[in-house]
Amino acid sequence: MRTAVGVWTLALLALGAPSAFAAPPALPQYAIKEWCAFAATLNKQEAKAIHEGCLSQEQKSYSLVKARWDFLPDDIRRRCIPASRRGHYGSYFVLRMCIWGELPDERKHELVER
Repeated sequence: MRTAVGVWTLALLALGAPSAFAAPPALPQYAIKEWCAFAATLNKQEAKAIHEGCLSQEQKSYSLVKARWDFLPDDIRRRCIPASRRGHYGSYFVLRMCIWGELPDERKHELVER
């Protein structure tokens, strides 16, 4: 019986099923200062307010997502990480909103600031 299990495991790996055994995605590390500095350049007249608001939202979003990351389904993590990246920038706010949109209604409250 052990041999059959070993053969099936090898067959799954050979057929491209390593995702079943892959580690869950880690919480991405985004440079929020750089992201917010870039965002502030998009409106020179409101640059300071945009920069400060961005830093505040990114930090709040990071804290909320980090506290729940290990309890999120892997498929949601795998979909939302790429969605939260733009070029070499990344946004925890966008990551949070993506996760919020993917969660069932009864779990959405987990990503709402209190």
